[in-house]
Amino acid sequence: MKNFTGFIGIIALVTIIGFSMSACETTGAKKTNITQGTLAMSGFITITGLDEYNGFYIYAAGLEGETYLIAADDVFDNMGEELKTGASITNGIALLPVWKISREFDEELYEAVIEKISYTEDINMNFSIIIWDGADTFNRFSEIQYNGDIYISTINKVSTGVFNQALSDDDGGR
Repeated sequence: MKNFTGFIGIIALVTIIGFSMSACETTGAKKTNITQGTLAMSGFITITGLDEYNGFYIYAAGLEGETYLIAADDVFDNMGEELKTGASITNGIALLPVWKISREFDEELYEAVIEKISYTEDINMNFSIIIWDGADTFNRFSEIQYNGDIYISTINKVSTGVFNQALSDDDGGR
């Protein structure tokens, strides 16, 4: 009986530790809760002034010389179409990882393959941005809410841009 009670005690202890570990917040690169505080992360851009678009998704794309940058949670190829998974706009802010994109032709697969590398250099250039509603991945069926430009600059290793909506026509274009 004494061994049985000890065995039950061990099972209870393991169960408590298991529940405690599953309740702990995980760490990593995934962002979940954006607040009005300072968001300073290398390899990310922060876009503020998006209060009107809370709950929508956003991505940004910039080209300077040979450098093609995409700021989005993910960039991938689906049957020849470059798709972007946008960041959710929360509290008027979007935090987007920046990727340097190149396309290579894979001879074995006989198809174009997107290569993306995390981009941590200073950014001082115009980006085109698209804000849409619906699913987080932007495709030809997404409902565009805004299509325009934003200037992103890096000061003290923090890349930011402030959204200032320009007048647009009915389809979101300029």
